[in-house]
Amino acid sequence: MQVKTEGLIIREQTVGESDRLVTVLTRDEGVLRAFARKAKKINDSKNSSTQLLCYSRLNVYKGRDKYIINDAFPIEVFFDLRKEISRLSLGQYFCEIAAELVPEGVDSSEYLRTVLNALHFLSKELKTESVLKPLVEMRLLSLAGFMPNVICCGNCGKYADE
Repeated sequence: MQVKTEGLIIREQTVGESDRLVTVLTRDEGVLRAFARKAKKINDSKNSSTQLLCYSRLNVYKGRDKYIINDAFPIEVFFDLRKEISRLSLGQYFCEIAAELVPEGVDSSEYLRTVLNALHFLSKELKTESVLKPLVEMRLLSLAGFMPNVICCGNCGKYADE
């Protein structure tokens, strides 16, 4: 079955000489792991669009037990993150959080939007890293259902004490 979706490459791993196993945060399928055959070859169209931190339009074949990326076209590469190691590591941290929190096979457009906005703010230096990190962490955790009770005391239920 062919699936057309958009997704952010949040992990990549080389398999063999020219293949790549990628973990993709997709808009409508959640997090999925897919093989991109011959993606490490320079003249292949999947080379740039299946790299880490690349937002791509993907044509994925869904088999019984694995996914295979047939075609991939880059939408946004976030290349500016590679200019500074602190921004790159924070972008990778956001991807790791998303890989752990986002379930498979569900609509994950809010997760994807949050991570893409964070990567955009990082790459264009629109927000500082110290502001962006807790915002993204809290937003992803609240989307996953781990929102802490910040309105009142969790033990006694009081809003404020004299």
